[in-house]
Amino acid sequence: MLLVVPPSNLAAAEQERDAVREVVEGKTNLVLLEGPRASASAVRRLLAEVAVVHFVGHASSMQDGWGGGFCLAYGDALEVRDVLALPRVPRVVVLAGCETGRIDGRTLAGGMSLAHAFLVAGAEAVVAADERIDDRASAALAGPFHSARQDGEPPARALARARAAAIREGASPPPLRVWVH
Repeated sequence: MLLVVPPSNLAAAEQERDAVREVVEGKTNLVLLEGPRASASAVRRLLAEVAVVHFVGHASSMQDGWGGGFCLAYGDALEVRDVLALPRVPRVVVLAGCETGRIDGRTLAGGMSLAHAFLVAGAEAVVAADERIDDRASAALAGPFHSARQDGEPPARALARARAAAIREGASPPPLRVWVH
């Protein structure tokens, strides 16, 4: 598993990182790219080698419905075109960033979001948001989501289980959803 946590001003980014690490460390091979190590070249290289990736951070907005990307170190980004050019992508992709699944209804076929690019490139499931999300709410879902995945749940059921747990605890889960190929 690849966990990507680039530099950001998100208050709960470390909390989300820790929640994922707590669940998966020791159970699967975890590669953490954090801070300046979360460069575009490092991310692109490792994406072809892992079955699961979890991004924590900001996403750039789309231009005319096509594009957008996940903000990385050094002001770089993993953009739609980068994903489409990869030789292989992880089976399961978690994009914990605002509007990573958003398409624009004003463009032909809605355009191409980062989530959709991963699906086109071969991912089996992508967890993303088509609107803005609160980083604290996203962090609260990360651990339960990956715990359910460790229990063998498919991504859609794992997300439903994590959302239900958040609601039982009185939290308002973020508007993440799962796209499947």
